[in-house]
Amino acid sequence: MVTEVLIKFTSKKAITVRGDTVGWLSMLLQSARPLGYFIGHRQARWVDASDRHVLWGKWTMTGSDAVDHLLNRDERFRDEPCFEGLKESLACEPEVTKLRASEENRSCRCKVADAPPLALWCTPSTCAPALLCDTCRLGVIAMYRLHLSRWTCILIEQWQTLAAACYQLSSVQNAFAKDTLYDFIQSQRHPQSSLQRLGSDICKLVKQETGREVVTRWPPYNIVRL
Repeated sequence: MVTEVLIKFTSKKAITVRGDTVGWLSMLLQSARPLGYFIGHRQARWVDASDRHVLWGKWTMTGSDAVDHLLNRDERFRDEPCFEGLKESLACEPEVTKLRASEENRSCRCKVADAPPLALWCTPSTCAPALLCDTCRLGVIAMYRLHLSRWTCILIEQWQTLAAACYQLSSVQNAFAKDTLYDFIQSQRHPQSSLQRLGSDICKLVKQETGREVVTRWPPYNIVRL
């Protein structure tokens, strides 16, 4: 279930903008972002006003166990320097407080054992990872639990970026620009377009790695020649 969490990181040293704890945490978040942990593209964090050794984070995660999974159980980036660097910079284990289930992002309610099919979906307003549940009308899943390879996750993020860019181009109001962009965006609907081929490759990779069917849900573009 999509959950908002408050995390307290206590550093061995006073925290500075360019200090070890902030630097290692930033690198860890950058590595973890494509793996489907977060809702939104930026995770808030700030230094405690009364204790310079404490760094707070308030994140919206795609699953209730996301923080524990990220810091203790995900093996995909265990060998990266940022992970050990962050552990070494902290005086103790991070303290996690679950604030509430998110009301703005609808979670998938399907049983995991049923392995419902997934949808590859994106619009510019989508803050969730691009893999959603296709059975319960695009409910947010804990994508990190699928244990996809990092390469597949990176491809999904690339597809999401490209799909969102096409959607934004379709909203251009300038008549000349709209007419110029029409053919390009329409071409991306073609099965052999770069975006459609990437989506098809991702669907195959996810099925190979998880056994679950995946379909590409193309957002509804409405461009009319003027």
